[in-house]
Amino acid sequence: MSSWTFLSHHAQVLLCISRDPDARLREIAADRLLVGHNVDLDRQPERSRRLLGAEVWQLVRPAIGGDEAAGWKAMSVQRLQQAIQALEVV
Repeated sequence: MSSWTFLSHHAQVLLCISRDPDARLREIAADRLLVGHNVDLDRQPERSRRLLGAEVWQLVRPAIGGDEAAGWKAMSVQRLQQAIQALEVV
């Protein structure tokens, strides 16, 4: 169970971005998993996938090879917003 905090999930995501304005979605997801659930995105991929959900997992999963940014080339703003909203509840 997570400890109680004054900050909402949305505020925690914004805080992560304010610390590093160039943060990638993967780094934000890794921060949220570590802080909120004590889960390491790279070391605990199955648990991370369950917590994030399949769609967000496809965006932030560890690279298996090839062009890591290939999935981002055609991403719509709406899909990015949905991913960020999903991270707010992690």
